[in-house]
Formats: sequence, structure tokens, C-alpha cells
Amino acid sequence: MFTMFQAVHRLVCWTVIVIAVFGAAAKAQLSPGVKVTVPFAFEVGSRMCPAGDYEMRLDVHTRVVSVTHVESGARAMLLGNVVLEPGRVLNPKVIFRDYGSTVFPFQLWLGPVYGGVQFQPGDRERNLIVAKRSSSPVMIEARGR
Repeated sequence: MFTMFQAVHRLVCWTVIVIAVFGAAAKAQLSPGVKVTVPFAFEVGSRMCPAGDYEMRLDVHTRVVSVTHVESGARAMLLGNVVLEPGRVLNPKVIFRDYGSTVFPFQLWLGPVYGGVQFQPGDRERNLIVAKRSSSPVMIEARGR
């Protein structure tokens, strides 16, 4: 028969073990990420991101990409809607859509192992699409971490 102290102690121990195991598994779901130097400001959701160096990492299960400004540590998240097949592109790159006054991320290619992801347009970009504003693709080569 367990005392209350022993029962609580076991519960705490099992909780720590479960958190450690699932925490390691969650970390393993992230792609290695890429670094990219973006020479122009761009918009992610409602956030304007300045020109500079960024790190982009993909959670391969949720297709959420974190975009982190290296200098300031500011982070934004993008949701991908189409996972593009691995092996199709050898070098990592980011493709943006330039609408003249505003630039939005369009695709992130991580290379032959992870493939790539295409981002869902946010409200402002959807409004530009509905207004039939033309866009030009802008490709920037990325580097592995």
C-alpha cells in the first residue's frame, strides 16, 4: 500500500519522464532550418519584417514555419497549405511575391530531404489577389544552418 507521499512522488516522476520524452519528440519534428538574407522589407500576417538576416524553420507535422529576425529575435509564424515534394529542389531558397508596394513570402524550399511548403496568403495579400493586382516572384537563395 502506498502512502499519499509515495503516490504523489510517483506521479511527479512519471510526469517529468513524459514531458522529457515528448519534449524531445517535439524538437525532432523541426526541420534543420535555413538562413536567408532578405534585402527588402516584407509582410507576415499583420507584422512588417525589416530587411535583414532571417532564420526559417518548418515544423514538418503542422507545416508551421517560424520566421526569426536574427538581429532582434523577433518572430513571426506562417502556415503552409501545400507540402511540396522532397527531391524536387536541391538548394534551399525562399520565394516571395512582390505586389509593388508590399512583398509577401510565397514558398520555402528546404532542399532535397524536407522539400518545401507554400504559404497561405494572409488577409492583406488575399485582398490584393481579389483586386487582381499582379505580382512578380522574387527568389532568394538560402543557406543551411
